[in-house]
Amino acid sequence: MQNQTVELDTLQNLYDEWFEVRLKDIDKLEEIKSKIDSIVKHIKGYIFTHPEYWLISLGHDVILENLSEAAVSLDQLEKLGTDKLNDKQKYYYYLFKACYLLLKGEYKIALDKFHIAADKLVHVPNRIEKAEFF
Repeated sequence: MQNQTVELDTLQNLYDEWFEVRLKDIDKLEEIKSKIDSIVKHIKGYIFTHPEYWLISLGHDVILENLSEAAVSLDQLEKLGTDKLNDKQKYYYYLFKACYLLLKGEYKIALDKFHIAADKLVHVPNRIEKAEFF
């Protein structure tokens, strides 16, 4: 059990690191996502109970413009329920979903999601993140 606690702590640190580098260093982003996937596959049932994994996966797939995998990540995230996400995570959910829809050419729906993300931006403490949004 202690080993799983260490893995969960490591995952949280990797999630934080992923968000920190997501727009700065694609190679580092790939490395972090690979580490996340490696840990997650050893925690039985993790992907079925932790929507933040699918949030990271969705963001990762959108950044790499991998629409088919982004669709799977979005579907899994929405099956788990976005109500389990905290306010900051909900901002990213709407941001990533808007970007996904934009890549698919669904501009009007994407714009609606960008507006929802903008309303949730108050929950993101990083001023640079806020500036990048606008």
